[in-house]
Amino acid sequence: MHKVTYIALLRGINIGKRRVKMEALKNIFAAMGLEQVRTYIQSGNVVFQAQPLPEVSELEAAIAYKLHQELGFPVPVLLRTAAAWQSIITQNPFIIAEPHLETTHLHATFLQQMPAPALWQQLQQQSAVHFENTPDRWQAAENMLYLYCPQPYHQTPFSPAFLEKHLKVATSTRNWNTVLALKKML
Repeated sequence: MHKVTYIALLRGINIGKRRVKMEALKNIFAAMGLEQVRTYIQSGNVVFQAQPLPEVSELEAAIAYKLHQELGFPVPVLLRTAAAWQSIITQNPFIIAEPHLETTHLHATFLQQMPAPALWQQLQQQSAVHFENTPDRWQAAENMLYLYCPQPYHQTPFSPAFLEKHLKVATSTRNWNTVLALKKML
């Protein structure tokens, strides 16, 4: 059977006391029977191949369970297929509208699942009211957000904590250069 290439985005590793060596991370994935496991930088990006499952959430849950078991702390896992990753890149509304936009100001926030439509609407209202004086902009697209943050990312009001509070789903953000680097690994 044909294997699928996935990208796993792990949230909350190598922050504070939650340190994980990339070799250990690769070994955990390989011990699960996942193949061609590769990591990118220390922030929890893992590319691997596996048999396709009817629901990606099953594989996310299995990886999250194994990581918690091996590392001793919970690690939210968000998976995307190689095909979905390519679509994420080609559909970036900021690049479509402004092809020469400085990519160092672009970020992608991945959502573990689709939030309820009412929560999307509430986020839109919160953004208009509380963040009207920020140069930051965002666009929603299915189960992710594209962010344009001309100031350093750590200054954006669209932090993972803010987004998780309003959308009620796990998130993980990557800068656009990381998104493109992971594409090359596919």
